Amino acid sequence: VKNLDLMFSSKWPTAKKIDAELEFNNKNFKLKNATGFLDNTLLKNVSGEIKNIFSTKPRLLLSGDIKGSLNSFIQVSNNSPVKKWLWNITESARGEGLLDLDLSLNLDLKNIKKSKSSGTLFFSETDVLLSEDFLPINNLFGEIIFSNKYITNVDLKGKLLGGDLIIKNLPGDKNSRKVLLSAGGYVEGSELGKWINKVSKIPFSDLINGKTGYTSNIMLHKKSIEISFDSNLQGISSNLPPPLNKKNDDVWNLQGVFSQFPNIKKSGWHRTWEFGTDNGMFLLIDQKKDSKSDEKANSKFTLIIDEKKSKQTLAKNLAEFSRQPYNKISIHKKEFDTDNWISFFSNSAKKSFNGLFDNFESNNLKFDLFSDEFKIHDYVFSQLNVRTMITLNGWSGLFNSNESTGVFNWIREINKLSLHLSHFYTEGLNQKRKDVNEKEYISLNQNFNLPSVSLFIDDFKNSNFRGKFAIEANYLYPKKVWDLERIEIFSPTTRLEASGFWSKEYKNNFFYSDSKNGNSNQSLTEVDFRLETENGANLLKSFGYSGLLSGSGGIVSGQLNWHGSPLDFTIKNITGDVSLDIQKGKFLKVEPGLARLIGVLNLQSLPRRIKLDFQDIFSEGFSFDKLRGDVTLDKGLAKSENLRVIGTQASVFLEGSVELLDQTQNMRVLVLPEINAGLASLGYVLVNPAVGLGSFLAQYILRDPLRKILAYEYRLKGSWDEPLVEQIKQRSQYNESSIYTNTTEN
Repeated sequence: VKNLDLMFSSKWPTAKKIDAELEFNNKNFKLKNATGFLDNTLLKNVSGEIKNIFSTKPRLLLSGDIKGSLNSFIQVSNNSPVKKWLWNITESARGEGLLDLDLSLNLDLKNIKKSKSSGTLFFSETDVLLSEDFLPINNLFGEIIFSNKYITNVDLKGKLLGGDLIIKNLPGDKNSRKVLLSAGGYVEGSELGKWINKVSKIPFSDLINGKTGYTSNIMLHKKSIEISFDSNLQGISSNLPPPLNKKNDDVWNLQGVFSQFPNIKKSGWHRTWEFGTDNGMFLLIDQKKDSKSDEKANSKFTLIIDEKKSKQTLAKNLAEFSRQPYNKISIHKKEFDTDNWISFFSNSAKKSFNGLFDNFESNNLKFDLFSDEFKIHDYVFSQLNVRTMITLNGWSGLFNSNESTGVFNWIREINKLSLHLSHFYTEGLNQKRKDVNEKEYISLNQNFNLPSVSLFIDDFKNSNFRGKFAIEANYLYPKKVWDLERIEIFSPTTRLEASGFWSKEYKNNFFYSDSKNGNSNQSLTEVDFRLETENGANLLKSFGYSGLLSGSGGIVSGQLNWHGSPLDFTIKNITGDVSLDIQKGKFLKVEPGLARLIGVLNLQSLPRRIKLDFQDIFSEGFSFDKLRGDVTLDKGLAKSENLRVIGTQASVFLEGSVELLDQTQNMRVLVLPEINAGLASLGYVLVNPAVGLGSFLAQYILRDPLRKILAYEYRLKGSWDEPLVEQIKQRSQYNESSIYTNTTEN
């Protein structure tokens, strides 16, 4: 026979291009030296016989070799009874490499279901992937001896996730048709990371290292597969942030079960994974695949990390799993530090995080976090509870803690984050800020498109200040600049309005940059502000400076800038200009100490340091009608050339500098005691910054002998606690060099 196509059963693929010798001897039929193709597999050395072709129960005995690629064998299996004989494991399998099958068939031609088979399947450098997203087996060598009823022997060696793999059969009950196998070896952490990266789109590739051993048992029964495995994970390390970080020597006793069985409602399979460790981690994955659909498997999971290992927490989450239409992560941790996670997700975004949101297309993610101490940057929130739903379109949720409670929403399409907090109390945050030159600045990532932010706080409390807080900020991604569109802090008596920009010279970190090696990686915040208050005394009291002033409403405005983010605002870091316009107040009689700087303006200490009689002016504090002037700030140094305090008792004019950090001063002070309304009105004229103090005094005051006698000029130097006060004697009318010179160098 040449080039014969033979379909001996509708249950089997057609054998094509058969070349063979056929021998008929009465009722006996024989097939000799047959070759051909079964789909794309090569048939050779095939022989067969029907002992009695006239029998009412004829049987065809066939034996021969089948050679071909793994995928060709899989195709034959899926189009023949072999698929059921192999517990449907070839239904979604694929791979590369060659196989050799020595097969014997005893076919009942009247009732093919009663046919029998036996054979030996040989593997050589074969790569096998049993199912979509399943663990790949590489370089598989060995043999499987089987029949249509059971597997009699398995002797396979290969590679699984970079490590050696050995698969053997275990003794079992042949009548139960269960196949029991054992598998063991080790896996490489780097290969495990790559596999997780592939199936989850989360880049673990560089974060898991080392290797660890494992053992497992495999049971094949009635189209189902069950794999149980154990490992102590010793020898493998994880560079993930806590609580998923692990050192090489740490022992995490891991137990897991994988199950695959037919999908009852639809054709295809249903698969579950269960992983648990003795340190409170549990992962459950459920997958369903319809073999008649080209869509990916429908998958959902629940991950529980519970430091307290609460059985009630585990039972509650598992009970909800079957009916929940979303993925879920639930973390219960005494301490949770976000800094490492922020850095991790930032770096992951640079590698490959684009596909992460695709995972939410079929199932959303519910994220719950419970932490006694939740740390973000330098702040600690106590008793925090966060509940978040993450979808393809963004995420939203609510949170509450002792320090703050609110809701939040991020819309992916417009990249905007909105937060509305019912309260935010900063004094409970256990703030641990470092000095600005020692800490790492909060910075930005030039390759990460940060969201616009809209924040409103109904009850904002900082120290003793209490009011409302609002901010609108937009990140201009092409320019790598934050536009601080609106910042408002307001209470019944005080309102702060500000706007500005936050720009950055970027390096390659998302939230922190190294500021120890110069300013090349520093950002810059620039702000225009206006502060209006009806009672400056109450405002100072709210920040812990009570008893310094009474009354004192007015306006403070200016332009400031500093290195770092808006949160890096410190005296040591600020430069800019501030204008003061304060109305009707009083410097109270206080000692230097907490009020050292106010003491410079108050001048109550002057009478005790020079023998002049100012008791009637300063003894009970200094009332003023106006306090005006401009102050220049330069990283802790404050300078002014036109600071005026116009009072009912006296008018005081100051120029010079104050070191706010060292708490020292170098000031010239001119005191003009009040003697009549004309002098007071003169003070009102002098408060105009456009009028030069020196020239005005020369023209209007020192030419008047009475005013010249009553004007006292001093120089203040040294510390705020113990200032050195020196009276400057008046010069002649035509050789004035004190206040006119506008100098404080001497």
